[in-house]
Amino acid sequence: MAQMGMAPMDERRRTVRDLRRHNRTTLLAKLFFDGPLSRLELARLTGLSPATVSNVTGELVDEHLVVEAGLVDSDGGRPRVLLRVDPGTGT
Repeated sequence: MAQMGMAPMDERRRTVRDLRRHNRTTLLAKLFFDGPLSRLELARLTGLSPATVSNVTGELVDEHLVVEAGLVDSDGGRPRVLLRVDPGTGT
């Protein structure tokens, strides 16, 4: 019998690998369906931390799954880089 307040069994067994896979999938899906987006927009829209978004998108760019799609002006700093899923991915 499950105790009140306890996470389901599968939630307690999540590993760092599961979390990383989930974060990658979340960002790729958001870019695929709603991109191009900046890292700042991705963090806001997904609820992931800016550091997580930066780390994961960096890996996705290195793996040629995501590419830069231009720049947009920021509110005072350097322009923000827009990212999108590489249109050549999967071909």
